[in-house]
Amino acid sequence: MNITSSKQWLIPTSAVKAGASAVLGNEPMFYAVHLSACINGVASLLGCIAVLLHVAAVPVPRVVSVWTRGLFHPWGTDRTAAKRVDFSARFSRYLAVADLIWHTSHLTDHALLLAHKEYPEDSLATGLALNLFVWFGWCQMLHCALSAYSYLKICRNVHLKFGRHDWRLHVVTFGSVVVLAIIFYVVNGFGSSAYWCLGNNQTFGGSMVSFMSSMVATTNAMATTIGNREIQKKVSQVSLSTKSTASRPTTYKAGTSSRASAQQPPASPDGSVASSKRGMLAPGGGGGATSSTGGGTSSTGGTSSAHGDPSSDQRSYVAAQCLRTLVRTARLVYIPLAIGSLTGSLLIFIGIVEPITCFITATAANCSGWVNAYAYFHNELLKASLRAGTLSAAPSQAGTIQSGVGARTATVDRSSEKRPSILASALAASLLRGGSAPPSQAQPSQPRNNGKGMSGAADEAKVDAAT
Repeated sequence: MNITSSKQWLIPTSAVKAGASAVLGNEPMFYAVHLSACINGVASLLGCIAVLLHVAAVPVPRVVSVWTRGLFHPWGTDRTAAKRVDFSARFSRYLAVADLIWHTSHLTDHALLLAHKEYPEDSLATGLALNLFVWFGWCQMLHCALSAYSYLKICRNVHLKFGRHDWRLHVVTFGSVVVLAIIFYVVNGFGSSAYWCLGNNQTFGGSMVSFMSSMVATTNAMATTIGNREIQKKVSQVSLSTKSTASRPTTYKAGTSSRASAQQPPASPDGSVASSKRGMLAPGGGGGATSSTGGGTSSTGGTSSAHGDPSSDQRSYVAAQCLRTLVRTARLVYIPLAIGSLTGSLLIFIGIVEPITCFITATAANCSGWVNAYAYFHNELLKASLRAGTLSAAPSQAGTIQSGVGARTATVDRSSEKRPSILASALAASLLRGGSAPPSQAQPSQPRNNGKGMSGAADEAKVDAAT
């Protein structure tokens, strides 16, 4: 076994071949790259398994349920009732499965090189590289496609139909990677590639494999970061519009008795006035009926948090926090992975391997599973506190949530101003789906036309379909 000089930092790609030492250049970097990849890979496997267990509502010992603050259901829970079957649950399941398979493949690759300290024979290296390329490509394409889908649905109102069991999604993401894999296999593009097996460093086809892998990672980083930021801006804009509407209640409370009485909903048999849009009193399903006594109106619904139903401001706040977590995840994982892999592939074109670049790439690639799992459970905790009514409002929103509820009455028709409130609730609902929405929120009983050919309920349905 011929180990290259420990003083040699930039390693020529000619040193990467079957039977040669895998301890390239500086020996400590060899261990740093592989140990970092293996440790993060194991953590990612555990994170992916935890996400799959949570999505499938698999019960756990009560001590685990308490330790996770109720995220996992304890033994004895009705699994059928607790199991999530909505689109967002399928998203989480798809991503966790893709991450699980990808990390298993890459962990095997690193463990083999770490144990034997030499590159495998060409046939084995080709098999490992082909396996790694397919699952890495599918994982990145799936993350990219789901980010693009969410952006188009929420921000551009573009409807994509994936078909039964979302088969179109899988055909596009997995099928495109398989086609590329076949092409690169024919041109002898797979083999040993420095600190892992991916692109054959001895062939031009191998350089193209490394470059294509880096471009896939770059595309995913851009789609995930830009898409989530645009959705975050959309939620923030609609939330600000809603708060602006709620901050002007007095204009409609004084001197408009004739307008109010003309558009008053019919009285119920017990004398109380039933709201035609219960979800509008406190977006998120927290509104109640208002009673008319004397000539004034008084809300009997109270604040939404008092009944455990989230207000529009709370939902928007949590949606923004969830999206912020996803953006930070992209910055922590996908952007370094894109930069590292793209830099490494360009260096391979000029015939050298640089260890620090490989370390960044390996670490970012193998930590994606546990970082995504952390983001998933962080957001699930926020959504659970929202549904339980234990969430404290953001400082900037507390005044609106506390003072705005009493000012919103069902006797005033503000169709032009109600639409932003519906849209805010729908946007938040589409991003926070982790439990069933209250019926009063999901389907307002009497949707009004806003003058643009689309009712508020239609807006809500379109945006809510993003999940």
